[in-house]
Amino acid sequence: MGKPNKLRPLAVAVIQRDDAIFVGEYESDKPEFAHFYRPTGGKIEFQELGAETARREFMEEVQLEIHITGYLETLESIFAYRDKPHHELVRVYTADFVDDACYAPDFTVHGTDGKRVLFLAKWMPLQVFRDGHAPLFPDGLLSLIDSVP
Repeated sequence: MGKPNKLRPLAVAVIQRDDAIFVGEYESDKPEFAHFYRPTGGKIEFQELGAETARREFMEEVQLEIHITGYLETLESIFAYRDKPHHELVRVYTADFVDDACYAPDFTVHGTDGKRVLFLAKWMPLQVFRDGHAPLFPDGLLSLIDSVP
């Protein structure tokens, strides 16, 4: 999640299959939801382009190769997580998996930091987020996805 009280530049890659999105599942700190979801990505390093960050983070976190297909927008997200304030600028890219096997409906993979499992990455129907059954972050991402033809 990053350090509180610091602006954090991030890049994420949105990969879609029909009306589903490939996302990481994380433990929620809100009692109304067991989990929240966000596309794989991470912190943009100094002198690293956002698209490079998204590719690197997919390799580091889920050991999957992706091809960036476009840039959508930068979303600004101000939120509290576990009672700590956070502020993120999130560059959102579209991408495809290099390996077609990743598009299988039941495809899942554990996201790690190289030492421990941090999250489960899987396909989630966008309707789950549209119906309010689970939150998708960063804020505004669902509207952004739904606005792309």
